[in-house]
Amino acid sequence: MRYLTCLPAAAALTAALAPAPALGQDIRVLTLDPSRSVVCSTLDFDLGQGNAFSELRSWLADPARFGPGGVVPRGTAFAPQALLLDPPTLETADVVLLTTMSRPLLRCEVDELLEFVRQGGGVFAFSNTATLDFNAATGAVSGGVGASVSATIVDPASAVAAGPFGTVTGSIGNLAFHRVLSDVGPNGNAILATSDTAMAEYTFGAGRLVVFGDEEWAMNGVVNGCAAGQQPEAARRTLWLNAFASVVPPVGFRYVPNPSSLGTRYCTPANLNSRGLPATICAFGSDVAADNDVTVAVDWIAPNAFGYFLVSAVQDFVAFPGGSQGNICLGNPVGRFIGPNEIQYSGAGGVFTLQLDLTSIPQPNGCISIQSGETWNFQAWYRDANPGATSNFTDALAVTFQ
Repeated sequence: MRYLTCLPAAAALTAALAPAPALGQDIRVLTLDPSRSVVCSTLDFDLGQGNAFSELRSWLADPARFGPGGVVPRGTAFAPQALLLDPPTLETADVVLLTTMSRPLLRCEVDELLEFVRQGGGVFAFSNTATLDFNAATGAVSGGVGASVSATIVDPASAVAAGPFGTVTGSIGNLAFHRVLSDVGPNGNAILATSDTAMAEYTFGAGRLVVFGDEEWAMNGVVNGCAAGQQPEAARRTLWLNAFASVVPPVGFRYVPNPSSLGTRYCTPANLNSRGLPATICAFGSDVAADNDVTVAVDWIAPNAFGYFLVSAVQDFVAFPGGSQGNICLGNPVGRFIGPNEIQYSGAGGVFTLQLDLTSIPQPNGCISIQSGETWNFQAWYRDANPGATSNFTDALAVTFQ
C-alpha cells in the first residue's frame, strides 16, 4: 500500500477558503450493500436502509440542510449500494460513507478509496474499525480500545469542529468510541481526543477523508440491539453534519479509475467459504509487462488456511472440481505458483499476497515470460473447512498487459 501525500499548506488553505459549491448537481452518496452490513438483534447497520441510521438519512434528505435553499446549497442523492468498492462503482459517487461492516474492506478497496480521495472525492468512515482500515495508507498508528468517556475538541479551527452546521468546542460527555489512534500519522490532523485521537481528518491531493472510531454516536438514540445509539444530541449531530460537508467535492467531480489497480474481475462473487464470505482477488502495480511490477492479493480467505495462486491464458468454468466448494474459472493449461516462498498461508486475517515475476510464469511445461498484448487470468485455491468440502476458490481476475 502506497503512502499518500498531502496538499501543500497553501493549497489546503485555498481549498478551505473556497466559496460554497454552486447550486446544481446533487451530492452522490455511496454506501455498502446490505450484505456487508451488521444485523444484530433488532439493529440493522445498513446506512442505506437500516434502522440504526434512519435519522442520519433524514438529515441528508432535509432540504433545509442540503438543498437549493439549505445550509449546503446542494441536495443529496444515494447511489445504488455497492457490494465492492471498485472503479465502476466509485465512478457513481462524490462521497463514500462507511460504518461497521460484516466484511472488512479489501486491500484493493482501500487502494481505490484513497485514489478516489486523491482525485477529489470524499470518504467519511465511522465504525469500530475506521481507525484501523486506513492505517497502512495514512501512516497512522492505532491505539487501544476506547470507552464511553468525555472527549475534547483539539482543533477548534477544523472544518469538522467549525463548519457550516455550527461550531463545537470544549468537551463532549459520554461519547462512545471503540478504537483510537495513538498517532494520526504524517498526513493527519486530530479533531477529537481523550489521551488518544478518536476522530481525525486527512487531506490527500484534492479530497478529504474523515475517520471516527465508532458508530454509536451517529445512531438513532431510540434504537438498541448489540449497541445503543447516542443520538439525538446537538454537538454530535453538528460534528457529523460538518464532517460530511467537509468531504463533499465541488460540482462536476468525476472519479477516473485508479491506474494502479489492475484487471477485470470475473466469476464473481466466489462461492462462500467457512467464514461465510466470498474470497476476492485483486492486483496492483503496472500492466506494462516490461515493468515486471504486479502483486496479486486475496482477502476474505478462511483463516489459517494454506493455498496458492493459479494462472492461465484461458478462461473457463468448472463447478466444484475435485469436490471443492468453489469453481475454477481458468482453462487449460493452468500454472500453479508453488515454488519457493510461493505457497500461501492466510493467518488470522485471511489474506494471501504474492509479488509476481512476469518473466517466470509457471505453466505445466515450464516457466514462460508474459509479453505485451497478452491477457492472463489469475485465481487462488485454498484449503477450507466447509461441510462436505476440503477446499475453495476465489473469484478470478483478467489482466491485459501492454
